[in-house]
Amino acid sequence: MATGFQTRHQKTLAENRPTTIQTSSATYETMEYPKGLGTERYPHFTLFYINANSRSKLDTGKEVVFADGVTQESVITENTAGLALSKSTVGKITSPSKRLNYAICLPMPTRIQGNYSAKYTETAPAGMLGAGLSALFEGHPLEALGAVVQSALSSGEMTKMLGSLAKDAGYDQLGRGLQERAKSQGEMFAKGVGAVMNKRQEQLFESINFRDHTMQWLFLPRSKEESDVIFNICKTFKSHMHPELDPLMGSSSLLMPSEFDVEFRYGDSQNQKIHKIATSVLEGVAIDYTAIGEFITFDGYDDPVAIQLSLRFKEMEPLHRGMIEGGF
Repeated sequence: MATGFQTRHQKTLAENRPTTIQTSSATYETMEYPKGLGTERYPHFTLFYINANSRSKLDTGKEVVFADGVTQESVITENTAGLALSKSTVGKITSPSKRLNYAICLPMPTRIQGNYSAKYTETAPAGMLGAGLSALFEGHPLEALGAVVQSALSSGEMTKMLGSLAKDAGYDQLGRGLQERAKSQGEMFAKGVGAVMNKRQEQLFESINFRDHTMQWLFLPRSKEESDVIFNICKTFKSHMHPELDPLMGSSSLLMPSEFDVEFRYGDSQNQKIHKIATSVLEGVAIDYTAIGEFITFDGYDDPVAIQLSLRFKEMEPLHRGMIEGGF
């Protein structure tokens, strides 16, 4: 089944000049869908800056030209963080990369969700010594003594210790027998008293997980021009997600894929009520050409009438409190 483009939009689109994004230090040409992002009609939109590998031959001549006296690093800090952050934090291009002179502008995603998570490891004091020390540090000396005695009885640690010594001395059979007895001793004690040793388990902080963002859009082009822009936007994301063959080493080496700086914009500035996103890599691209349930093209063209684009980004460094205070 085919359908026709709404030709009433074609003249308006043709009259529009190429859209640009102007910062205090550089001008970026944009691939924009739909036209008019950042205006009163579409005040909210998402902006994607692309940081390509500096050795890329496919992006030769596309590096952004900055104003005199402004370093590439400080410009990116301005664009992504909006703060005077240190070099070790986000808002910089990881060397060796170069900011390209074009950007992608899309409406706000249908869903915006920031996932903050930390990794903790379960830990417990080691054996009867740990149980006693835990109670002692909490200011309970009698409980500490009791913990050591109970731990020795309930877990059979004394017998287990003797078994280890026997094995170290070369009496393997005796050592194994004592260790098996220690296990049954602990089980018999627990059944007899109706209680088990409190292992005093705790959660020990290990690290902050890298935050990820999944974004999704449904594209419904109204003209051939809009359909071509959508095609180029999808192709650009796919292209910069993938590595490039090293021009010096050929197929034996791959250049690292591009990185992205993402901004949620309101008019001419960043939206300060939505968290900032650190420099990220594009982990996944999903394109659905049957977003309305079947494959349909426009009459006389091979352009699909609906395309759903899903992107999955992951930040390149874990967050810390200073970054959260700065809006991340």
